[in-house]
Amino acid sequence: MNLSRTMLTLGFLLAAQASAETRVELILDASGSMYNKLADGQTRISVARDVLSGFIASLPEDPELNVGLRIYGAKTMAVAPGSCEDSELVLPMEGLNRKSLQDTVRKTTPKGATPIAYSLLKAAEDFPNDASKKMVVLVTDGQESCGGDLKAAMELFKSRGIDLKVIGIDLDARAQRSFEGIGSFQNTTTANQLASALGNAVQQVAKPVQQTVPVEVQLTVNGQPAPAGNTVTLIRSLNGEKHPLLQNGEGLYAQDVPVGNYSAQVNTSTGVKTFTGISVNAASENRFTFEVGEVKNLVQLSFTPQAPVMGGSAKVLFKNVPEEATGDAYITVVAADASDNEYGNYEYVQGKEGQTELRVPEIPQPMQFRYVLTLPDGTVQVLGRSATFTPREVPATVKVPAEITAGDVVKVVWTGPGNLDDYITVVTQDTPDGNYDAYAYTQNAQSPLEIRTRPVAGTYEVRYMSGAGRVLARQTFKATLGKYSLGAPQKMGVGKEIKISWKGPGQPGDYVTIVPRDAPEGTYTQYFYADKPEGTGTLIAPQVAGEYQIRFNSEATGQAFTVLNITIEGTDYSITAPASVVAGSTISVQWKGADAPGDYLTIVPRTAQDGTYLQYSYTSSGTPLNLQVPVTPGDYEIRYQSEGLGNAVLARVPLKVAAASISLKYPGSVMAGSILRVTVQGPNNDGDYLTIVPKDAPDGTFTSYIYTSGGNPVMVPAPADPGTYEVRYMSEANGGTVLFRQPLTLTAAKATIQAPASGKVSTSVRITWSGPGGPNDRIVLARKGSDAGEWIYEYGVGDALQFDVSLPDEAGDYEIRYLTENNTMLVKVPVKVQ
Repeated sequence: MNLSRTMLTLGFLLAAQASAETRVELILDASGSMYNKLADGQTRISVARDVLSGFIASLPEDPELNVGLRIYGAKTMAVAPGSCEDSELVLPMEGLNRKSLQDTVRKTTPKGATPIAYSLLKAAEDFPNDASKKMVVLVTDGQESCGGDLKAAMELFKSRGIDLKVIGIDLDARAQRSFEGIGSFQNTTTANQLASALGNAVQQVAKPVQQTVPVEVQLTVNGQPAPAGNTVTLIRSLNGEKHPLLQNGEGLYAQDVPVGNYSAQVNTSTGVKTFTGISVNAASENRFTFEVGEVKNLVQLSFTPQAPVMGGSAKVLFKNVPEEATGDAYITVVAADASDNEYGNYEYVQGKEGQTELRVPEIPQPMQFRYVLTLPDGTVQVLGRSATFTPREVPATVKVPAEITAGDVVKVVWTGPGNLDDYITVVTQDTPDGNYDAYAYTQNAQSPLEIRTRPVAGTYEVRYMSGAGRVLARQTFKATLGKYSLGAPQKMGVGKEIKISWKGPGQPGDYVTIVPRDAPEGTYTQYFYADKPEGTGTLIAPQVAGEYQIRFNSEATGQAFTVLNITIEGTDYSITAPASVVAGSTISVQWKGADAPGDYLTIVPRTAQDGTYLQYSYTSSGTPLNLQVPVTPGDYEIRYQSEGLGNAVLARVPLKVAAASISLKYPGSVMAGSILRVTVQGPNNDGDYLTIVPKDAPDGTFTSYIYTSGGNPVMVPAPADPGTYEVRYMSEANGGTVLFRQPLTLTAAKATIQAPASGKVSTSVRITWSGPGGPNDRIVLARKGSDAGEWIYEYGVGDALQFDVSLPDEAGDYEIRYLTENNTMLVKVPVKVQ
């Protein structure tokens, strides 16, 4: 495969014509199927890593170019919770972070599902809302596996001006059809085709440019320039194209080569050494240092068990890491004949010795564990290899009854490896291998496993699936539909209770509902669950007369197992009430109607739009109903309305609301802070009250208030400040409506106290007082000259104008004072205690 020209020019397509900012987001498929091989023997993920890394290497340093990377399926196994949201923007579109892009692509390990639609929807959010050129390039080896809506994602892309290019890797015909109408699509089956497809994808954002760049390699022995006699050859990762370097100084070798990914083969006096992970990038200083001194003690690797199971875990022990080995190290498991730049599952390790645990690939070919060192310049070197082993396959079996009732739990007797992420699933017989429906994990699980089947008759398979999606065992069985029946009246009035009996297999999610007879299957309104073999339930008849069906449905599929026709008959609606009433009063209303849940009576202005409601009472409280009449006089209607019908009006009668007759009797002037005694004549409805407010206070204002329902006289506290006020008769309805008002003058508060001039210690003196007599006014005994808020004894004034005041047990000069609620002193008289 000759990819040199294609890969050389690929990156420059992105920027040569970019007059405005260009943003490109790469989306890489890391689902478990990416471990499958192409016809040439390379794994899909290996080809994708090499092609994308080479593509990134060819990108020029252009300030207008922004390239990001999103990966899906790399974190969560396909059947694990959250696998369909396993999509991450690992690098945002902020300039060109070439090294991070390449490192991330190289270290991507396939694992999970294929949530393409979810990834596209999230990708749309990754772009700013600006005038930049926007493109998403999706590289995938499969179709949507999570039920996502690709067309909805495409519509979002169109609305945001994002161009979508989809590049398939060895997709079958069914998967290819799934991308019809989704951006522009091209399927590839080789590395060369994939590279060309990437080049074609970016044609709309830039023109291709070819480029070679200088490369320098410094060979060292124990950190010093290597002596003459060595040769260095760079080998293109994709096509094996060789580029010998020319010696250009002591241990220094150089040559101009096309941008891309390479490995280096160094021939020395002690043998051939290989270095991988070499990225030759455009507009970068491509200098690399290779230590070629003889490593006396290579890293020793051993593992247990000695015959690892396919898909299982192996414990890998390492020791004898050389002192001169500096950099990030990891242990990986790969095919025994894989090149040094290949890696599979891996774990980073530290120290001169230790251990780690790795998942063994489900590939029946010779494998080995390798200790790999990443050098400071980004190249990698294999410092240790384990003994070769061939993963051992543990046979699996599944056994189920030949026939069950659809929707029942099937008990699966099984044997198998029970590896992490192995599972047993039940699918229709024609389901492609690798797909799944209801499932249960086998790890740490006992046989038999119980799995709930779908309530659909047909031929099914139970399959033992490995974590990588291979079918290890399968058995077919038949599911037949259970017997379902319903019992209910043939006719019922609107809004009435319908008692329904049922019989069925009693499966979770089965339910009974009532819908119009011509409603599509899966429609439901009110319902009750019928998840027992038999029972009774209640539904409320719809409030619109007509032909209906009672349906025994499945929550899982929406299908109706059985139906029962029922006719819902209409009913008469009427209201009987007085023709005229007093504002704010309570009236008794007779009614006839369906009394369906949510039916109610309300009083609203006659001109109010149908569906309007104010205060209301549900008909479920019976007939007659008590309704509160509005406090504002006018023309109204009493309406029978139904929540179940969108507050439709089913009956109405007119109502004349007359103003209430109200009068208040009280003195025209009283002292501020006193209690005003008011004789009230009025409706005295619940929520009616009196309050005293400044004359210019807005309607709805209130201070201290007293309800009128307590009877006459109504004792209303007056404000503490003198001035012109109003006594207002108000209703709590409508936020405080003023029904009547009458003026009141509050004069300045005055008080007198008559008391003896002296008294003996520990005795008392009788005092006589006059004053406003406010509810919190008080008479106190205080030491002469003390603050108004300080006293020894305190007495509420109450209704008694005379009472005894105690004297202290200490002789001295004291005062008897009259204090208001806010500690204003209206009068004081001296008393000498002897």
